[in-house]
Amino acid sequence: MKRIIADDWPASYLQLFPEPPRRDDEYVHFINNYMPMVLLVSFMLAVAAICKDIVLEKEKKLKVL
Repeated sequence: MKRIIADDWPASYLQLFPEPPRRDDEYVHFINNYMPMVLLVSFMLAVAAICKDIVLEKEKKLKVL
């Protein structure tokens, strides 16, 4: 039985798949810059609405369960 050595294998050449150059996508930059601020503002609005409801409930001396 013949032993296979790495030098016996034929050489193979690899090349990157040709593709067009990538452009900067302005939409991605916009989302990356403004999404944290949008999430923060939406969270703050939700917290403010909840606080307003709690204060109104305490002022009217209501207990909602």
